Amino acid sequence: MVVGNAGTADNARTIRQTMSIASAYRVSVIDTTPPAPTGVNATDNTYGDKVRVIWNAVSGATHYRVSRATSVGGAKTDLGAWQTGTTYDDTSATPAVTYYYWVRAATSSSGANASAYSAYDQGMRAPTITVSATDASAGEPGTGLGSGTFTFSRSGSTAAALTVNFTVGGTATAGSDYTALGATVSFAAGAANATKTVTVLDDAAAESSETVVVT
Repeated sequence: MVVGNAGTADNARTIRQTMSIASAYRVSVIDTTPPAPTGVNATDNTYGDKVRVIWNAVSGATHYRVSRATSVGGAKTDLGAWQTGTTYDDTSATPAVTYYYWVRAATSSSGANASAYSAYDQGMRAPTITVSATDASAGEPGTGLGSGTFTFSRSGSTAAALTVNFTVGGTATAGSDYTALGATVSFAAGAANATKTVTVLDDAAAESSETVVVT
């Protein structure tokens, strides 16, 4: 019995010592999640084949991924894979549609420790504009030729109004041979086409045929 009691006392002391040692340990958790990228910028009507998105590099991050939506609160779609660069060209954007872009940062190519989304920026792919002389003949009053017409057409969404620039050349002189066309043409919301009319001015000079070229 005496031996048993001594053993029990020793066991108790051992337990107390073990608990004392365990209580001295502390666990530290280190958060390796990088902050969200800043400086996100998406181009607006700059390129006809893409929207370019750029952002600032994030300290501690190795990879980035771009997401987009068609509204601020809409569902985000990831674009491409996680990448190391700070520029992304969205070639799948539909022309003349406004998109909202976000960027996240991560510490691996698989998106480990992905950050929160950045602040968004709006971007738009420029539509393709074509112009053709749909009425290619025009003449002075009394000739029976009437006026000429240039028709401009745009690709992509027509939901929003759009104004584009153009240049005028050719051998005819604006203001003396025909009424000046200006330098812009406007598409109304919902319209895929817009026109400019070439009105020839009457003068006393005997001239050969001249041209008006719009690009």
